[in-house]
Amino acid sequence: MSSRRDRLGGMWNLHERQHVYLTADALEIDQTDGYDVTRRRVFLNDVVLVTVHQERRWGLALTMWMVAGLVAAPGAVAVLIASQHGDFERVLWVVLEFLGIPAAVLVLLGLVPLLVLTPVLSVFGRRTKAAMRFTWRRRRALVVRDRLVAAVTAAQAAPPT
Repeated sequence: MSSRRDRLGGMWNLHERQHVYLTADALEIDQTDGYDVTRRRVFLNDVVLVTVHQERRWGLALTMWMVAGLVAAPGAVAVLIASQHGDFERVLWVVLEFLGIPAAVLVLLGLVPLLVLTPVLSVFGRRTKAAMRFTWRRRRALVVRDRLVAAVTAAQAAPPT
């Protein structure tokens, strides 16, 4: 019979997802990579360090800028072809309206992950590590950190059984 698991947070990227749960005696990390699920544990007795740091999401920004380039590329080709055939001005306005504005919006949205710092909570055990990203939720990261520190302190203060 399994013990109660409270979900604390998670971290995900292009190819994997991590969900972190708090149990009575450990942090459980469920790591999903495609269809494979791997469960790791960081025992509360083994925790060495709990940190909160902030990071910029460069990967997300670069992805948005690449999509903006893919959106704008057909328009650039159309404008180049139209400039050789003398129909430059009419094609330019159509391209700007249907492709240029969405590309500009994507470029500006790509700046958001660079301007907004994302809190990341890391828990280091002797052999394993758990990490959680709290996008737009700094207060939640601090609440989870305080809860983890209290659980780790209680587990490490208890006499070994």
